[in-house]
Amino acid sequence: MIVSDTTPLSNFIQLGLVNLLHQMFSKITIPESVAQELEEGSDFLGDWRYVARGLIDVVAVEQDALREQLLLGLHPDEAEAIALALHHNANLLLCDDLAGERVVEMPAA
Repeated sequence: MIVSDTTPLSNFIQLGLVNLLHQMFSKITIPESVAQELEEGSDFLGDWRYVARGLIDVVAVEQDALREQLLLGLHPDEAEAIALALHHNANLLLCDDLAGERVVEMPAA
């Protein structure tokens, strides 16, 4: 499973390079909060669902303690992308946020 935060997808869409994502990945899974942010950016992105059709799956993220803990220091899209990746043992998390990267790199206590 490949999971993405908002900014990596937004950048590829804005640059007209979604075809590169299609070449690299058969599917990218995003939480509903990422889809919502992409919708809110439709003035810049246009119809992202059409541009990325067949590539992106939108899923609900479990409302659990992990998500709540991540929300203490991250935006909802970042927290939910990380939680989704961890819950499903994702192969890759596309993320641009340094704070999010530090959370993912932290060793388990």
